[in-house]
Amino acid sequence: MLINNNCCLVVLRRLLLAIFLMAAAEPMASADLKHQADDYLRQAQQYYRQGDYKHAYEYHVKYKQLNDSVNKDIIKTYQTAQEKAEQALRENDSLMANNKELQMSEYNSLVESLEAQERARQLKWTAAGLLAAVAFVFIAVYANIRRLQLHRLKEAYDKLEEATAAKERIESELRIARDIQMSMIPHEFPKSERLDFFASMTPAKEVGGALYDYLIMGDMLYFCLGDVSGKGVPAALFMAESARLFRTLCKYNLSPSEIATSMNNELALNNESGMFVTMFLGLLDLKTGHLDFCNAGHNPPVLDGSFIKVKSNAPLGLWENLEFDGECIEDISGKQLFVYSDGLNEAENASQDQYSDDRLLAILQKHTNLEAHQLIDLVTQDVEIHVNGAAPSDDLTMLCIRKK
Repeated sequence: MLINNNCCLVVLRRLLLAIFLMAAAEPMASADLKHQADDYLRQAQQYYRQGDYKHAYEYHVKYKQLNDSVNKDIIKTYQTAQEKAEQALRENDSLMANNKELQMSEYNSLVESLEAQERARQLKWTAAGLLAAVAFVFIAVYANIRRLQLHRLKEAYDKLEEATAAKERIESELRIARDIQMSMIPHEFPKSERLDFFASMTPAKEVGGALYDYLIMGDMLYFCLGDVSGKGVPAALFMAESARLFRTLCKYNLSPSEIATSMNNELALNNESGMFVTMFLGLLDLKTGHLDFCNAGHNPPVLDGSFIKVKSNAPLGLWENLEFDGECIEDISGKQLFVYSDGLNEAENASQDQYSDDRLLAILQKHTNLEAHQLIDLVTQDVEIHVNGAAPSDDLTMLCIRKK
């Protein structure tokens, strides 16, 4: 655009120069030739007044020739200036046309550039709008998902709180039930010169189904150790009923087999759950050391490091009207009688290896002279070493008697 304007200025200067030359042509001729022509004219007039017509004619001819020559030069100058002016105009028209084309080209380029910028701007706005829409949809979806997650989390938290509260309530009730259950079994044992007696029970859960009990009537010691099928509250309730029946029937001076028969009939009555209890029942004469006993499906006891051979009787509570067989040992004075639940010999470690009968007999045979509570503490520690922190799978119940 700057080049076109400069070209136009050049043409304009040429046009102005031609006009100047046209304007200056006549003064320049007057300044030079016309002065001479005027001299020729004065001389011709002078000769004419003098009557010298010949010289007057000659000078008049010179005057006319010179004047014609001046006029021709002026005309030629004018023509030259006019041609230059016309050429300048033509060049100007050409440049103006080219300038116009260039201007149109530049205008078209500018229009196309502006249109491209407008399209780019619209594209940017469109893209920005799409991004904003996508972002809005994403935020809306995320917010909805987050709201649902928070709602579900709140529901889960509320349920967890309810479950935790229910669990704490149940655990509290189970602790109370365990305390009640533990209060139902004796924790104090007879101390005399002729009897060494001790027992312990460790439930696998908060409430267990194992039991032991004793009752001294004169010189007669009734005792029992049982293990109820199952775990938890149902087993504890069945255990409580079994302990109540045992203590009640002992007061009628019945033999262990008679007590087992009566307990079985009571426990089997309306026993739709099919629960039962294995139990060893004994009656020890504290004067003579005579032992009457009945083993109702329970582990055989150990006497001075050896298992007692017992008759097979059914557990209590499965079937009514069963007759249970009793047995006796004439004298166990000075001997160590050890009764236990299967939570002892079947105690497992993390590798599911059982404590076993052999390990039990080995420790009992090695420590036949220990007092009852010392022996039970020793066996308890040995079981803990074996399980090595594994959760107990069954109640651990032990009872030890020595008639001195």
